[in-house]
Amino acid sequence: MWLALLLSIFTFASASEPAPQEIVGHWFFYKKVFRGSEMPEPPEATLRLHFEFYADGTNKLYWWHEGENDLCTRWGKYQWDGKDLVDEITKVDPKNHPSCSRDPDMQLGKISRTPVWIENGDMKLLLHIGDDDLIYVWKRL
Repeated sequence: MWLALLLSIFTFASASEPAPQEIVGHWFFYKKVFRGSEMPEPPEATLRLHFEFYADGTNKLYWWHEGENDLCTRWGKYQWDGKDLVDEITKVDPKNHPSCSRDPDMQLGKISRTPVWIENGDMKLLLHIGDDDLIYVWKRL
């Protein structure tokens, strides 16, 4: 009986954790949460920020501003356990705009560990800015 109870608890705990495949897909940034307040991108915003995760453990991050010639693209390999995203940048597009090289997300070989979770169909990525938290919220395309 104890074994059956223990197995049922383990099964429930395992089923309640997000599946790592849940992150696979094409995501676009559409709002931030800062100090508990949602901040949707206004209609006049020109930033287009995309994150693609593939089932083979690779990803692609890229962005640009509408009307500008400032595309930044990089590829990486990742691991995600439903809570933390560990991401290593494996390739940076040599055709990137010169400003891209100043961004930490465009540094070849950089490894980051970032809290990332799925909530109500959105992907949320937590960044610490000083003493504050900034959450980037992404929708699946």
